[in-house]
Amino acid sequence: MSALFSDEQLMIRDMARKFAEEELLPHSEEWDQTSHFPVDVIRKAAELGFASIYVKEDVGGAGLTRTDAVLIFEQLAYGDVSTAAFISIHNMASWMIDTFGSDAQRQEWHFRAAGLWRRLDRGVHFHPQHGELDDRHVRQ
Repeated sequence: MSALFSDEQLMIRDMARKFAEEELLPHSEEWDQTSHFPVDVIRKAAELGFASIYVKEDVGGAGLTRTDAVLIFEQLAYGDVSTAAFISIHNMASWMIDTFGSDAQRQEWHFRAAGLWRRLDRGVHFHPQHGELDDRHVRQ
């Protein structure tokens, strides 16, 4: 254990660092040059729990702390800042639903968010008033 972080936090940090080194860093420059959105890699990040860092475990979240998130995002940003930013924003929105939503909203929207991660390659987006939209309905 370090003076600042628990053994568990160091394991989380190391897992995020390994992911960043293997999945993000080798491709980051190319993704930036070609404006590539790495759907497959973002799905892998979600499988590691990076898509629901602050979300409580009762709806499928990781239930981690802000400190844990800092350790994760610092490592992801080391690999690719854009991907880290996307995942961070997703977590911010998920936290708001988890914190301020009713139980029914938490169940519905976290279920929808999980589905979003599975359907990213279809170009599917969610709008709170209109439900699921595909790219034909989204202005480019």
